[in-house]
Amino acid sequence: MITISPASMSCRGRAINQSQPAEDRTAKTSMKTKALAMTAVAMTAAALAFPALATPASAVSLAHDSQSGVIAAEGPDHSLDFYWNINGTPAWHAEQVAGPGTTYSAPSLVHDSQSTEIAAEGPDHSLDFYYNANGTPGWGPALVAGSGTTFA
Repeated sequence: MITISPASMSCRGRAINQSQPAEDRTAKTSMKTKALAMTAVAMTAAALAFPALATPASAVSLAHDSQSGVIAAEGPDHSLDFYWNINGTPAWHAEQVAGPGTTYSAPSLVHDSQSTEIAAEGPDHSLDFYYNANGTPGWGPALVAGSGTTFA
């Protein structure tokens, strides 16, 4: 609500200082608007330069044994990604466990010298399980619990 009287003006209950020339009030408002616009541009540029910062991040699951370290993470388009490294080497290897539209939560992972198992929420709130014998190609999928059973 705007109230106007000869001696004072207020907007939404706040007094507008009439002793200040209108040009000064306009200049201050213009500077605030420019500062907000520059902040918005900087945030947009950062989001474009660093897309991972612009989207919600899913947690990862990490395990380690005497031979290697492994990480499972929700990947692009709700896929499931797996990364592994042999202890003492700098290289990390990546593979996709399950394709787009399969993973809707942070995965849970267990790993030992013989195998790796991963569980995650799947499509329609299902519970999915993936297993791999270390050193073999491919992942075996299994449905643990059907639609509407898992809300991670």
